[in-house]
Amino acid sequence: MSIDRPGGKPLRRIVLVTAAIVLVVGGTGLYFYIAGRDVREIRTVVDSFVTAVDTADQARVVALLCQEEAAGLTENEDPPVPSPAIADDPSHAREVTEVEVRDDAASAKVVRPDEEPYTLYLRKEADVWKVCAPVEERFTGAPPS
Repeated sequence: MSIDRPGGKPLRRIVLVTAAIVLVVGGTGLYFYIAGRDVREIRTVVDSFVTAVDTADQARVVALLCQEEAAGLTENEDPPVPSPAIADDPSHAREVTEVEVRDDAASAKVVRPDEEPYTLYLRKEADVWKVCAPVEERFTGAPPS
């Protein structure tokens, strides 16, 4: 039994169509919110990583690397001498652009004035984005350079 509204359209059909629209719009909004959150987190990690490299903060660099790379860095390298003046120099300003997310892998381009842009690759480990050069292969098909 259906209840008719004036004009002959069954109320049930209207309710079902409205519910479907709400679900689609809500699902789409949730998808873009989650995707946007990943992009924001990636930009923050990349910016922190670049600052750590610029200031020779090895502890911070290691903390921002994936397990695979952090293990290799801590085993093979002496700690660098910090130089905080580099990060304060406006010529070292940068912008993180072209963030691309593919499941648990991502890439982001770092653009600086008067320098060639370069791409950093990231992997999501334990729900945290980490810089991880081996991920390059998933984006380019070639091993990391």
